[in-house]
Amino acid sequence: MRRCLEKLEEAVGAWEPAASAEPDWLTKVTPDGETRKCECWFTDLDGTKHCYHLHARFTPGPGRIHFRLLPTKRAIQVAHIGSKIRPDL
Repeated sequence: MRRCLEKLEEAVGAWEPAASAEPDWLTKVTPDGETRKCECWFTDLDGTKHCYHLHARFTPGPGRIHFRLLPTKRAIQVAHIGSKIRPDL
């Protein structure tokens, strides 16, 4: 997990939001599909709900880091680190 976070941090540090919508990820990052996006809403520290549908995987196991991009701050905001989000369990 730590290595995955380091790769996310490195990619975001080199990101130029004016030049590209997303960083050049150094680890596998994918968005959740339309049917799973509804499972990815979290409330931030300001009390605002956001969709954190981008995620990176860390192995071994089904580890995920769910986050959203903050282009104006050239940063990401992490909402969930753990196993795959499974609200049905």
